[in-house]
Amino acid sequence: MRKSCCNILRRFWHICFYGIHKNSHLLFYLRSIIRYCIPKSICRLQLQRKLAAFYKLNSSEQEYIQKRVDYYCKFNDEIFLPEDAPTLSKFAYRQKESYVHDYVNSTYFFDAYEYTRFFPDSLRWAYNPGDVNYLFPVPEITKSRPLTDDNGNRNNILLNLDKIRHFTWITDPFSWEEKECRILFRGDATGKPHRQRFIEMWKDHPLCDLVSTGKMALYDHLYYRYIMALEGNDVASNLKWVMSSNSIAVMPRPTCETWYMEGKLKPNYHYIEIASDYHDLIDKIEYYEAHPDEAKAIVQHAHEWVAQFQNQKREDLISLMVLDKYFRFTGQRGSLQPVRYVVNEVVKLSSQQQVNAQGKAREDVLHTVRELGFKTYNITNHKYVYQEGLRPHHYPYLSKWLANRQGKKFVRQVKAGDIIFIQDFYLGYMQNIATACMQRGAKVIFLVHDVQCIRFNKHTSEVKQLNNASLLLVHTQAMKDKLTELGVKTPMRIIQLFDYYSSATMATIEEIIRHKNDVVFAGNLSKSEFLKDLFDDDTNKLTRFQLYGIKGELNLEGRTNIDYNGIFTPNDTSTICGGWGLVWDGYNIYACTGDYGNYLRYNSSHKLSLYLTCGLPVIVWENSSLAKWVKDEKIGIVVSTLKHLDEQIANVSDEDYRQMVNNAHQIGEKLREGFFLKQHLKEL
Repeated sequence: MRKSCCNILRRFWHICFYGIHKNSHLLFYLRSIIRYCIPKSICRLQLQRKLAAFYKLNSSEQEYIQKRVDYYCKFNDEIFLPEDAPTLSKFAYRQKESYVHDYVNSTYFFDAYEYTRFFPDSLRWAYNPGDVNYLFPVPEITKSRPLTDDNGNRNNILLNLDKIRHFTWITDPFSWEEKECRILFRGDATGKPHRQRFIEMWKDHPLCDLVSTGKMALYDHLYYRYIMALEGNDVASNLKWVMSSNSIAVMPRPTCETWYMEGKLKPNYHYIEIASDYHDLIDKIEYYEAHPDEAKAIVQHAHEWVAQFQNQKREDLISLMVLDKYFRFTGQRGSLQPVRYVVNEVVKLSSQQQVNAQGKAREDVLHTVRELGFKTYNITNHKYVYQEGLRPHHYPYLSKWLANRQGKKFVRQVKAGDIIFIQDFYLGYMQNIATACMQRGAKVIFLVHDVQCIRFNKHTSEVKQLNNASLLLVHTQAMKDKLTELGVKTPMRIIQLFDYYSSATMATIEEIIRHKNDVVFAGNLSKSEFLKDLFDDDTNKLTRFQLYGIKGELNLEGRTNIDYNGIFTPNDTSTICGGWGLVWDGYNIYACTGDYGNYLRYNSSHKLSLYLTCGLPVIVWENSSLAKWVKDEKIGIVVSTLKHLDEQIANVSDEDYRQMVNNAHQIGEKLREGFFLKQHLKEL
C-alpha cells in the first residue's frame, strides 16, 4: 500500500500542504527573534487589556479558564520566593541565567519570554527550565512536574515551555479502519532503562515494530493503529500529536505532567493504559481489536481533549494569568483580592431649595455596600429646578461635562477583576463609567431600583443600558422574566426585597396583635386614588386605617375609621402603629390598575419592606409579584379586592395571625441588617 504511486503522491501532498511533520525550528526562531526585538514597553501597555479579556467572556468560559490557571499554579495563599530569586531584568537572550543554573535552552527562553515581556522588569521570580521530574523546595516556574496524590507538587508552577518539540498537531489522512493493526515505537532509549526494558520485552512480537534508533517521518507513524507514548526524562513528547491523530496512544499511567495536563487524562478513555511493567500490552491490543467501537471512541475522546489546547488566544490568556497569579501571590502586583467600588451620585442643587433626591432605598443600599467594605467614589452632579417643588431632574450641559470628567478620573484607577457597583444605571455618565470599566476588565453590577419601560409600558433606552453591565440585581422573578422578554441579556440575580434600616425599636409581637384590625398605609396619599373608594366603601366598617405620608388635597373630614398620623422620618419608624401593612396602588379597590398598580406585577414595593421592618404582616394584591412569596413565608394575606377587608381579616385565626406577626418580625430583623442585598454581594 505504501509503495504505490498513489500513496507516494498522497504522502507528499499531506506532508507539504497539511503540515504532517514536526514544527519548524526555523520559523520558531524567526518569530521569536522578531518578538524579542519589540520593545518591552509596548508589551506592558497591552497587559491590562489582555488580562481584561477574561472578564468579557461568558461565565462557563471564565470558569474553565480559572480552573486551568489554578491547576497550573496550585497556590491559594501567599507564595514565598527565595531571597536570591532574580528579577525579570536579568532574563535576557544570551544572558542565560535561571534560578538554579546558568544555562537556559533557547527554546525554553523564547517560550518564557513570550509572556514575561508583558510584566515589569523589577518583578522577581524563580525559573527552572529543562526536563523536570522532581519536586522543587521553593515555588518555581517550569515545564513539567511529577504527579502526586495531593498538592505536593504545587511548587512546580507550570508554563507552556518547549512548545516547538511538545505541541505538534496533525490532520490524519487515514481513518481507523485504514491503519495497520500493529504497535509502533520510535524513541531514544539511551539512558532510559524503562524504554530499553520495553523494547527488549516485545521487539520480537509480530504485532510490534519497536526501534530505539533511527528516524522515522511523522507521516509514516500514521500507518499504525497503536503508537507507544513512553515517558522519556519527564513526559512522552509524542503524546500530543498521537492524540490528535486517528491512532491511539498506548502507555502506562503517566508519572509527570506538563501544560497538557497529563495528570487529568482518563485511562482507557483518552488512551489505552498498560501496566507499568508492560506485561499486558498484547492482551490490551487484542481486546480493542475485538472491540473496535471502544477503540474508535478513545480516538474521539482524545480529539476532544486536544481541541481545548488549539485556541491560541485562550492559551495566551491562560499563560498570562498564570504569571499574573504568580506575581500577585508573591505580593509583587498589588492586592490578591479585587477592589470593590460603589460609584455614587451626590446631588448639589444650584439653588437653596431643599429637595430630597437621594431616597431612602438608595441610602440603605449605600449603607450596606459601605458596611461590606466597598470603597465609595462620589461624583457631584450639579442640578437645578425650574420652580419650587419640582424634583431636580433638569441639569445644565456643564453639569454633564463635569460628571463625565469625574467619571474618567475614577476609571483610571480601576483594574481588571475589580467590582464596580452602580445604582443610577440610567444616567449617561454612569453608562460611560460602566463601559470604560468593563473594557478594563472590571465587573460592573447594576442594582435596578425601577424600570420605567415596564412601569409606564413605553419604549426607552433602558434595555440597551441594562445590557451594558456584567450583572443585574433585580426585584423579583417576574421582573427578571419581563426584562428577558424585552431583550436584556445580562445575567440577573433576584434580591426579592429592598432592605430597610430603622433607628427605632420594632414593636413587640403582643403590641401588634392588639391592633389586629388596624391597617397601615404609608406613602403619597394624595396620589393614591384608590383611597377615596376605600374610605367610601361600606364593607370595611370594622377596620381602622392608619395613614402616614403627604396628605395633599385628600379630604379626610367626617371619616370615623381613619387616623391621619402625619409624615414620619424614613429612618425612624417609631410612630408607625398598626396590625397590617397595605401594599396597593391604582384607581380603585377592585384591582391594582393604572401604570403604578400594574407595576406591582413586577416590582418589589418599598412599602412592603417598610411594613416588615416595623414587624407588621402585610396585605398584598393576588397578582402582585410578591403574592406567592408572602403566602409561602406566611407573613400576610393575599387579596383580589379591598372590598370586605373586614371579613378577610376576621377569617385569619388568632393562632395564624400570631404566626404571621412572628414571621414578619424575623424577616424585619433581616431587613434591618441589610440581609437581602448582603447575601448576593458577599458571594461576589
